[in-house]
Amino acid sequence: MHLWLEIMIVLGVCLPLTALFLFKVAKYSKSRMTSAQTTQQIEQFLNSVEFPIWFVDNDMRLTFCNSAFQEIDERCSKAFSSRKIDASEPMVQRVLIEDTKTKQPAWFDISTKQVGGGYANYALDITGLVHAEQAQRNFVQTLTKTFAHLSFGLAIFDQKRKLILFNPALIDLTRLGAEFLSGKPDLMSVFDRLRDSQIMPEPKDYADWRQRLNEITAEVEQGLYQELWSLPNGSVYRVTGQPHPDGAIAILFEDISSEMITSRRLKSDLGIYHQVFDGLDNAIVLFSETGRTLFENLAYYRLWQHTDERAISTDIFEELDVWQTSFGENQFWADIRRDLNDIEGMTAWNREVSLPAGQRFNFTLKKLSGGLLMAKWTPLSEVEKTRVLTENRHVA
Repeated sequence: MHLWLEIMIVLGVCLPLTALFLFKVAKYSKSRMTSAQTTQQIEQFLNSVEFPIWFVDNDMRLTFCNSAFQEIDERCSKAFSSRKIDASEPMVQRVLIEDTKTKQPAWFDISTKQVGGGYANYALDITGLVHAEQAQRNFVQTLTKTFAHLSFGLAIFDQKRKLILFNPALIDLTRLGAEFLSGKPDLMSVFDRLRDSQIMPEPKDYADWRQRLNEITAEVEQGLYQELWSLPNGSVYRVTGQPHPDGAIAILFEDISSEMITSRRLKSDLGIYHQVFDGLDNAIVLFSETGRTLFENLAYYRLWQHTDERAISTDIFEELDVWQTSFGENQFWADIRRDLNDIEGMTAWNREVSLPAGQRFNFTLKKLSGGLLMAKWTPLSEVEKTRVLTENRHVA
């Protein structure tokens, strides 16, 4: 009985169900059961367990095994019963055994504990777990090969915020060493290292910085994090965070320095173009190929006394209504409206028009490259009136 208790205690430490059973048997046996009955009940319980349990003495002779052991040992060519135990080796070992029934390799975790005059053992079939781990490794390797060719840096952190995957571009962009990244640092350590390397904006206060990191983590988990980092060397990084399944998060680092330079140059050029157009006496408005208002210069703005909101919301047909109301000559504007229904085949329009107050303009509407439309109003002096009338007759 003493040996059985030792075996059960060993198993009970590892298996909560066994421990509970042992407690109930021991409690019940004190009042009603004989030692033989207790032993029989323990044997029945061990034989009902679906994983192998066995006991060998110090000479490696099998002294007890349950039914699951007998079945699996036969299928695995006596691999369990012939196993030698070395007390100097780890007491939990993962072993690969050939299953003669399925003709497939089977993986087991075998746990051993020295008790009394021998060793108590049990084995858990972890074949499914091993296959899942291998599939995960293969998947990570596939991802790594795929991400290796990306130009942006990628860092994936698991639900415990440990770095589990990164690509070579991350090393190039952040100058974080491969040794550091391979050590699976946590998210805070990575951002601390980026701050120390001046890869991200230097915080004024460290306490505020740590608080900001917590906010960044929360924003990434919600898919709301995106920042532009301007580095001391003039580079600009776009840093984006995205949540992933199972609580993981991914952070992308993109070098958009060239894009930013181009954008700044474009804004500068547009500013110059606006100044040039605003310096003209001609009132000019530009429409997209769908007829939406894209741009109007200062002269046009003043001529029609537009508000900023109206300039954005109007299209060419709404503008035609304004022009027709102001200038009259309903048939002329109706002809233009009809022509606009076929912009591809539209011809240029050129005509002198006048406001009720007496202001006279040469009106031009023509198609530009890319399907854009430009309307231009040129104020006329008395001398110009004669020339424009002559030109319009010639065009007609």
